[in-house]
Amino acid sequence: MKKLKIQSLIWMNAAKEAGSCMQYGLLDACRQGLWWRSALWCVLVTIGWLWLYVKQAGIFLELSGVVALVSFFGLFGTTLAGFGGTGGSVVAMGNIPGALASNLASGLASLGPFIQAVLAALAIAIAFYVLLFLLGVLVTIQLPIRWLFLQRAQTVVAKHYPDWVQPAASLITPPPRSSIKTTLVALLKLCIPIYAFFYVLKLMFACPIRLLYQPAAQSSLTDIQCDELYQQQSKVVLMLGLFHFVLMAIPIINLLVPALLCTSVCHLQRRGWINPQPTEIA
Repeated sequence: MKKLKIQSLIWMNAAKEAGSCMQYGLLDACRQGLWWRSALWCVLVTIGWLWLYVKQAGIFLELSGVVALVSFFGLFGTTLAGFGGTGGSVVAMGNIPGALASNLASGLASLGPFIQAVLAALAIAIAFYVLLFLLGVLVTIQLPIRWLFLQRAQTVVAKHYPDWVQPAASLITPPPRSSIKTTLVALLKLCIPIYAFFYVLKLMFACPIRLLYQPAAQSSLTDIQCDELYQQQSKVVLMLGLFHFVLMAIPIINLLVPALLCTSVCHLQRRGWINPQPTEIA
């Protein structure tokens, strides 16, 4: 019970810190011409993804079905949709939603209580259909982000921290991480039913922030410092990504998301080293 309380406090503090970065980042996103660049680019990307979803609706439905099935039943659970007998080919993965619908229609009476799990997987597939759209938009808007938004965002955010100086480089080089070990651990997590669902959500929410984290730190932190800080702020990064997903789903407000991504991440990194209270700027 005590550990649960501690974890709850940790996540509450992470949400509070992410909320502070969003608050300051939202104010800064309206400065130095960031807001109109952000609005125009967000409209273009959103229209592009809407067109793609309409034209290729079947592909995205199948993809969301695959993600939902893996996240709900784990990698080994794909055999429940007839995936196991196909040799595990990519083509078979694309047929999983159709197999689920066919099994649901023909075996409604014989499945018994298990039908609830199947219906839950289908509901999750619908949720992932929306989440994949939001993720696609959040990743695509970062294509010109370095030269269109990031430098301006760094300039605006730096004014809040006049006493901030670049931390001294560490003399101790951490041991390199094994990419093979990381991949194996990720695959193991995806094999665990239910837990894989939360792991997939974690990957999706953290993805937009992770892609921008290192480019935003190039002018202020070394690569080693950036990696260390990211590990310390992993929970805050997750909450910050979640907040961006929510804002991306809100019309009008989502027009500021491209600029907000830059300003909020810049605030997050500078607050991570000294955790100052930003000063007001004109």
